[in-house]
Amino acid sequence: MLKPIKTDKLYILIMEQIKNLINEENLKPGDKLPPEREIAASLSVSRASVRQAISILAARGLLTVQQGSGAYIADPKGVPHLVEELSASLAAQQISPTDITAARYLIECETARLCALNADKACCDRLRSLLDRSRIAENRAASYEDMNHDLHLAIADGCGNKVYRILMENLLELMRNNMWRFAKEKSTSRLEVLNLHLDQHEALVEAICRHDSESARKIMSDHLADIGDEMSFLFGD
Repeated sequence: MLKPIKTDKLYILIMEQIKNLINEENLKPGDKLPPEREIAASLSVSRASVRQAISILAARGLLTVQQGSGAYIADPKGVPHLVEELSASLAAQQISPTDITAARYLIECETARLCALNADKACCDRLRSLLDRSRIAENRAASYEDMNHDLHLAIADGCGNKVYRILMENLLELMRNNMWRFAKEKSTSRLEVLNLHLDQHEALVEAICRHDSESARKIMSDHLADIGDEMSFLFGD
């Protein structure tokens, strides 16, 4: 049974409750989930949060979403769980933090550029509110990582390309695992590095909100280059 939930990471708990619902109701591939508005009402959350959870579950192969129809249980046969697959490779040291940084460079320089072209007032307000939160928690690495996750995902959201958004979601989940998490904790424990990243985030958001796409791309490129240097320093690549 669905139960009301309240948290600052609603989509994670919504995902868990949807998976619980699938198991409790013994839903099979092809069965339809309840409508977004019904799930949102049952959980006392916004439809936007439900939509985000469904999008992530779809990216992971658990659901399929049909425009104008709703979300359905996917056939799991032959559908790999991307995050689990990548995390397993990372654990086996087949994927290094520098590999992740290179992938981020290809994706995020473009999401920053596109976000600058497409950002509206709501997008800019969201990005600036995340920066306010980062300054309050600037001396706490764990809080910074939460902000960093939300900010980079918000930029991917604002770019207007759903594929980039899905790729970014999976990369961010991958970054929370194994060596990358250790590396980032070591890196952001140093106040000067954390403040540099925050300054870069501020410059990036301002470039996006003044619709300067080339500056946004360049700032993101420089930001990721600095992260790459940090990874090389920590791992000797």
